[in-house]
Amino acid sequence: MTRHDDIGVMRDIGRAVSGLVRRPPSSLRTCLLLWLACTPFDAVVQTLWWGSATGGVNYQGELRGRNLTAQGGRWLSGTGLSLSTEAGFDFGIEYQRGMLSGSDAENPKYLTRRRNLHFETMLHELSLTGRQTLLRHPAATVLPYVTAGVAAFRVDPYTFDEQGKRWQLFPLSTEGQGLPGHPGRAQQRLLIAVPFGLGFETKVSRRIRAEVEFVLRKTFTDRIDDVSGAYPDENLLLSNKGFKAVELSYRSDELLYESPYFPAEGTMRGNPASKDAYYSLQLRIRYAVHAWYTPLERVRYLFRDADWPYRF
Repeated sequence: MTRHDDIGVMRDIGRAVSGLVRRPPSSLRTCLLLWLACTPFDAVVQTLWWGSATGGVNYQGELRGRNLTAQGGRWLSGTGLSLSTEAGFDFGIEYQRGMLSGSDAENPKYLTRRRNLHFETMLHELSLTGRQTLLRHPAATVLPYVTAGVAAFRVDPYTFDEQGKRWQLFPLSTEGQGLPGHPGRAQQRLLIAVPFGLGFETKVSRRIRAEVEFVLRKTFTDRIDDVSGAYPDENLLLSNKGFKAVELSYRSDELLYESPYFPAEGTMRGNPASKDAYYSLQLRIRYAVHAWYTPLERVRYLFRDADWPYRF
């Protein structure tokens, strides 16, 4: 970097700081000069990426007979921003939208099929994740990486009755959630998950990268599918939520040769010890929006519209 470039960079830094403080004291300018003098100017590349993803997602729980299967898979797509470093570490934020579904009819276990339950739900997810590239050899064309983070997701499961009409399940309290005698069992639509997985990245062009990524989301709830605990008292459910809640809580009577009578209170409807999860396999495309090679370039870019009335 030439002396002329150094002067231009410092002038731009001055303009940036002026956007934050109109009349800084001389001590502030002194501190700024010291910071400029002590900041290393070695090339440290940081790249801002914009990305999009599309692929499939599947639910893992009591209404899915197999784990890690394509059966019953639905769509999932999203977009986000990430910041990568030369060390191969990325940190990003991403929003994803898709669907989850499950059905006892798809379950190979005969006793489970007799339960005859089904759900679908829209899925909204906002995640903060970090990822680390495992192989960074210059000659490598495919780079593996691992990823993990934290996510907030929203679900609101629904089902269809025998006439094909759609019903939201949470308001019906099919297992007595929120009813008298069932404290602490209210439904929650906004939940937390821990995503972790692995992927492979390849270079398409100087600015574009393509990835294939598998991510499993561990959740701390067994209510994504509205199946977790025991059947409530039939009369209590009927008096508080109506006939439709009773009908959609116990659906074995819709099958031939099954009992038409609602089970006794406390009869297990699900397994609360088994938490739900969901996983995705996606094709991802990333585009390099901007790259910074020194800390000064990063400041110049972020505060490029600011003004500074003083000269160094």
